[in-house]
Amino acid sequence: MLAEARHVGPLRRGPDVRHGRAGAVNRGTVVEIWLQVPAHQVVAAAFLAFGEPAAAACAEWTCGWLEGRPMAEAEALTGLAMVEALGLPQSALGMALIVEDAVRAAVAG
Repeated sequence: MLAEARHVGPLRRGPDVRHGRAGAVNRGTVVEIWLQVPAHQVVAAAFLAFGEPAAAACAEWTCGWLEGRPMAEAEALTGLAMVEALGLPQSALGMALIVEDAVRAAVAG
């Protein structure tokens, strides 16, 4: 999945771009998510991830999944749903929860 990543890198700043960050460098993983949201629908999503490959995989899948969806679905997305969609082991749930937190921070942004 990461070899085909299409959503890596920040979105350009603008009035309809929201940003969220979660994790901690001293704990080994940081994820940043950008959402472009004009009129309550995600039209573009991007991420940067530092640390575990599972976090980057979850962030890439999440950005692709979010595009075209209403904000209500972004708010409802869970780390467990990411792990299940990607077929990751339960040990990757912690990384998915960091991505979930970054999405929630971007939604709140």
